[in-house]
Amino acid sequence: MCDRCKKEGFDCYEYSQGGDGTTELFELLAEPALIYAEAVKKWGHNLQFEMLIEECAELIAAMNRLKRGRSDLMPLLEELADVEIMLGQMRCIFDPELIDTVKRKKLTRLAERIGLHHTAYKNP
Repeated sequence: MCDRCKKEGFDCYEYSQGGDGTTELFELLAEPALIYAEAVKKWGHNLQFEMLIEECAELIAAMNRLKRGRSDLMPLLEELADVEIMLGQMRCIFDPELIDTVKRKKLTRLAERIGLHHTAYKNP
């Protein structure tokens, strides 16, 4: 386990030497799209839609607890990560190029609203 994960209380496999499948898992983590696609394949679209809704609700609840001073940052970060993972799975279900096109439009509009005129975003 690396020092950062020891400090934060997470498990990692950065220093695993293999033999028990952990090295392969660490290599898979470098390619999250493969994991997303397998999750969608295993559980299907409808269940992953439900999971996205659930994870978004948990993120909202974690944000509210943090705003009220009833929680620290870590639960919020965990929910943010869960939502990001679910959004990655949505990119497997829906056309990622179309998502990127819509995202570019929205980023351009945001840039204009905050005074960054003449800005076109190529990579969302």
